Amino acid sequence: MRVVHIVWNQPKEGETQQAVEVTLVGGLTVVPASGTETVKVTGAARAAVARSADGPAVSVKAFYSQ
Repeated sequence: MRVVHIVWNQPKEGETQQAVEVTLVGGLTVVPASGTETVKVTGAARAAVARSADGPAVSVKAFYSQ
């Protein structure tokens, strides 16, 4: 799996929300069946989180990857 930190725009009413910045958090992480893993926020991802901490809408998403 991989994890990304997404900063979203704040659109006017009736417009769709778009990602304005997507930052990879960590690298490829293997999670065993029925297991858990911790992905540390460092480097560029840590800087992205700090920049957007008091601002626009953000989310953190995990997705399957190879």
